Amino acid sequence: MRKNTIIKMFSITILMLTLVLFCISCPSKSESDTVLPVKSAPDLSNPPIYSNYKFGEDESVIHIGTQPIGVSPGIIGEILDHDTILRSALAELGFELRIHHFLKGSDSNYFLEWGDLEVVTGGDMPALIACSKMDTVVGSLIKKGISSILAREQMLMSDLKGKRIGYLYGSNAHFALLQSLEDVGLDESDVHLVSLNVSQMPGALDSGDIDAFSTVEPNTSLALAEYDDFIVIHRSLSTAYLHFAGSFAEQNSEAVRLIVASQLRSMGWMREAKDNILKASRWTIQSRENLTGKKSTISEHQNATIYKSELLDVSPVAVLPAQDLAPDGLFHELMFIRDLKMVPDAVEWEKVKASFDQSLITGILKEAQLYQLQTYDFSMEKDKIGKDG
Repeated sequence: MRKNTIIKMFSITILMLTLVLFCISCPSKSESDTVLPVKSAPDLSNPPIYSNYKFGEDESVIHIGTQPIGVSPGIIGEILDHDTILRSALAELGFELRIHHFLKGSDSNYFLEWGDLEVVTGGDMPALIACSKMDTVVGSLIKKGISSILAREQMLMSDLKGKRIGYLYGSNAHFALLQSLEDVGLDESDVHLVSLNVSQMPGALDSGDIDAFSTVEPNTSLALAEYDDFIVIHRSLSTAYLHFAGSFAEQNSEAVRLIVASQLRSMGWMREAKDNILKASRWTIQSRENLTGKKSTISEHQNATIYKSELLDVSPVAVLPAQDLAPDGLFHELMFIRDLKMVPDAVEWEKVKASFDQSLITGILKEAQLYQLQTYDFSMEKDKIGKDG
């Protein structure tokens, strides 16, 4: 009896321990439904310059991420940085601006998602990714430019079958390349795609490591200026936008309108005199050189010409084009980045589409006098402006 009792008690003890461990390791349904994965801290060491950026918890500072390497996103960032009227109007609301320069859209998007940035100037892919992953408001068009495919000899798109083509993974130039191949009945399996950084592409084409590459401005102009035998064999449209963190836009709608109004005001200012667009180009090139640590090989005049062709000549007031939100517009780009697993599989086009606020600019234009759209003061010097990078 005593032996059986001991065995029985031991068995019960083991059973109870098993149940306790099971309960600890398996949370209830309500707990598992609400617990989110812990997000890792941003890696600020690559590039090292990001580690110097000051974000902090001060809600009176509006942090704006720009890309001076890109012509139009870079110029719009500099415009916001130098607009005295914008800074004065925001100060009346209790805000100040701080500009942060980034090498590419995925970098600025990371800090936007982390909550360090409130505003981003960037390409269509970063805007779509932001709209897919978090509440985002897209306020204005900042570029309607060209993606180009370069080679060393004239050829048709169909001639690229079996060729090695350089591209930047997940970029609008990547999408444009695949779309252009599809238009002539080719797909990825018909070519050899070579993933490269933008800076590596011209050298790889010159050395014969690749037969062509797909890119955007100013990289196209830079490559054509450096290599006499490079030619453009195909062009496609690409876009870029000014977008805001949704929570910031919801709580600070007037600040959002003031920032978008600054872009509209700057377009009139740059159309008013050639010297104005050259000045904005000079600011952009200076920030580009500060960020990269390299002398820019594109001149102020080239930079200004590209920006003029990407926005001033194609959009009177930077309104979001209706065709971008049509079924044959950005929807295809969204499906492209979904297939690349850059956004959730369950992403919904209607939700992304609703992030593009087409009424924002219309409302500003109706109150043009209030927003001083025809009054210009872009005279602030760089060393007087709160910025990083």
